[in-house]
Amino acid sequence: MPLARLTRQEILDLLALVGVEISPRTKINDEKLNKRLSQVLDSCQYLSRVLPEPPLSPTSFPLWKEAAKGVALGEAITRTNPDEASFLERCRAQGNMDPIPMHANAFRDLRHSLQSIAALLDLNQGYSRYTFQDPQETSDIRLKVLEVRTFDSSTSIFIVQYHHRICKGPLQPWADATLPTTLKEQHLILRLLKRNRKRIDSGYRPSGVELEISVSYCSKGCQTDHWKTHRPMCNSVASGTWKEITVRHPSSWNLNRYEVVGHPEIYARSFEHFKSTAPDNIHGTLPFIVKVQLAAADASNLPAVIGQKVGLDKLSANPVEFETVAGLVREKGFRGLRLFCWATRSGDWTLRLCLDHLPEEQKW
Repeated sequence: MPLARLTRQEILDLLALVGVEISPRTKINDEKLNKRLSQVLDSCQYLSRVLPEPPLSPTSFPLWKEAAKGVALGEAITRTNPDEASFLERCRAQGNMDPIPMHANAFRDLRHSLQSIAALLDLNQGYSRYTFQDPQETSDIRLKVLEVRTFDSSTSIFIVQYHHRICKGPLQPWADATLPTTLKEQHLILRLLKRNRKRIDSGYRPSGVELEISVSYCSKGCQTDHWKTHRPMCNSVASGTWKEITVRHPSSWNLNRYEVVGHPEIYARSFEHFKSTAPDNIHGTLPFIVKVQLAAADASNLPAVIGQKVGLDKLSANPVEFETVAGLVREKGFRGLRLFCWATRSGDWTLRLCLDHLPEEQKW
C-alpha cells in the first residue's frame, strides 16, 4: 500500500523549504507542481553533472573502497553552502549547538539520513541494512546497500534495494540501524528512489538476490535459521531462465442501456486501454509472486497476470510474447490454466517471469 499522496499545500511547503516560493493561489496545476518537486530532487543530486545522458551503468564505475583512496564516505557525501556554514558558526559561537532541529525540514532530514548511512558504512562495512520509520510506526522503508561506486572523489553512487510497507504493528528485527523519519521525508526518499530506478541501465543486475528484504522475522535467530532453507531458493531463482513480457491494463467497455450501439463514436470513446498510468511498483527491485492465468473458454480473451497486492491487480499480457509462458502453464499449471511464478518489474509496462524455478502453490 503506497503512502497517501502529498496534498497540494504539502508540495508547496516542501518547495518553499528549498527557496522555491510559489503562492498558494497559483494557477499551476497539481501535475506541474509534482514535476517541480521532482526537478528539485534531481537538482539536489547534481544529476545533470553525474548523469548527463541516462541510463547509468553502475559497473562502468569503480567500487568506492577501491578508488576513493582513503576518503571517508561520510566526508565525501557531506554537502553544505557558505550561508549555512556561516549560520551554524554564529549559532555555535552563541552557545546554540543544535540550531537546526530534526524533523523541521524534510530536505535537511533527508540529507542527514544519507549522511548517517554513509557514516555507519565507514564505521562498519557490515552495516548494510537500514530502516526509515516514522515515530508513530505507521510506515517504514527497508533499504539494503548492495555496493557503493565512485563517480569522483567527492561523489558516490549508492546501489540499493528497497521495500516500502504500511506497518501493522511494531517493527520486527531486520535492520542494522533504524533511522527516525517523518512521513514527508519518506515521501522524498521514495520519490528519489523511484525516479533513480528508471535511470539504471535495464541490463544491469546486482549480484545475488535479496528476497528476505520483504520478509519479517520475529528475531535475528529466526532469520538466520530460515536463511539456511531460504538461500538455495534465492540462488536458484537468481540463476533461473527469465522471460520478459509486456503487459497493460485490461480494456473495458463503458456502455449504458441508453447507448446507440451502432454509432461509431461510441466505440472510439468507450474502448479504453488506460495507457497513461502504469501500476505502482510496490515491490521495487524485489522478486514477487504472480498468478499467470489462461482463458478457459473464450480464446479471444488475453492471458492475465495477477498480483496479490494492490498495484499489480490484474494485467493483460501481450499474447505473442506470452506464448513461451503459456506453454509452461499448460504443462505444469493447475488444469493447464493457472500457474504461480516469480516475477520482477523491469519497466513500467514490462515484467520478467522466471520459467524454471517455481514457487509453491499459493492460496489466492
